[in-house]
Amino acid sequence: MNLMLKTVEEFSRRHRYDINPSKSSCIRVNPKSPDQSTNFVLEGTRIPFDTSTSHLGIHRNTKCKVNTKDKVELGRRTAYSLMGAGFNGKNGLKQSVKSCLWSTFVVPRMLYGLEVLPYSQTDLKALEVFQIKTLKQVQHLADRTSNVAALSLLGILPIRAQLHKNTLNLYYSIIQNSETVEYKVAERQLAMKLPTDHSFFSNIRKLLHTYNLPTAYQLLDSPPGKEVWKAKLNSAVDQHTIATWREEIKEKPSLKYINTDALSVGKAHHLYTYVRPNKIDILRAETKAKLLRGTYTLQANRAVFNQYALNPTCTLCKTEPECRVHFIAKCPISDAVRDKFKARLLECLRLHGRQDPLELVNNADSFTQLILDSTHPSVNNGHLPSEKEIESRELLSREYIWCIHLLRCREVARGS
Repeated sequence: MNLMLKTVEEFSRRHRYDINPSKSSCIRVNPKSPDQSTNFVLEGTRIPFDTSTSHLGIHRNTKCKVNTKDKVELGRRTAYSLMGAGFNGKNGLKQSVKSCLWSTFVVPRMLYGLEVLPYSQTDLKALEVFQIKTLKQVQHLADRTSNVAALSLLGILPIRAQLHKNTLNLYYSIIQNSETVEYKVAERQLAMKLPTDHSFFSNIRKLLHTYNLPTAYQLLDSPPGKEVWKAKLNSAVDQHTIATWREEIKEKPSLKYINTDALSVGKAHHLYTYVRPNKIDILRAETKAKLLRGTYTLQANRAVFNQYALNPTCTLCKTEPECRVHFIAKCPISDAVRDKFKARLLECLRLHGRQDPLELVNNADSFTQLILDSTHPSVNNGHLPSEKEIESRELLSREYIWCIHLLRCREVARGS
């Protein structure tokens, strides 16, 4: 170690730059004894031993563990500084803008340097919990909202998948030059370590297999070009993430109205894409988001999740259980509002060349699907409507849901 420090001194003199010994420190990783009798000297000054230090922005300690608490705090401060008043969902920025800010600024700062540290599943879990909680907060969603709904409708990669991308990109950087020490280490570790070992390169093998990418040896022998690798990695991780989202959404009845074919990584769902940048439209979109995700509290929800026997019948019309279909398409209290918006929706469908829209609008289930997610194949004959048509439908559906929401609130308040 002292020989290495001498080399550093000679190199600094040769290239005429100074190293400040007082800003240097030494840590002993996983020490077997508390003995610190060894002295390391730089420029005639003894380097002090410390329990933790930062190098190139990466925090290191004697336990060689990730300080997830600091990472979460850094992510929280970054999010607050960027989103301001809109952090709590009800005002400020659109959800699609928040999604872009989160992916572009917050996540890279929070995950910086983690790929070179031996992170554990506990570390990943803590970061994932923070991301899910924050994304629900910025969308003004309840904690009981499904995690996959909070991520997929914003098009944000899970923390785990993003960290996997960073780790694989680090391996790609290592194998670029066969003359480097890092390349030699990679070559040796791939030959010596088993896939089940707790090693960086064993983890690389598992990740490449998970995302159906070429093996570590194939990449080592013939590394692809930078643009080719970037496109292949992004595509593999995105496809794996979307497939996982679709499986989870199919398992949850509350998310049955979401069109899983329209999900995309890096792009918010059209529920948020076409929202106008004003407070009232943001509130309308949030109300619709709660209905789409099944967290808007109706009488049927209260009856299912209440520990006491509760009547699920609609408290306004008292005709049948108040589920989403009843609230959106059947409740007689909303007939006047519903008829007005049905006429506007019929005009919109005919304008864009839709055949027999009357049957679609008059069917309660189809009308509910059109209002909650108008791109679903069940109401589009298997085809995705144009961007202009989606925008028109979204505007109408947001206005309609907001009107019946206000009407219901007034009637419930009057009845109580």
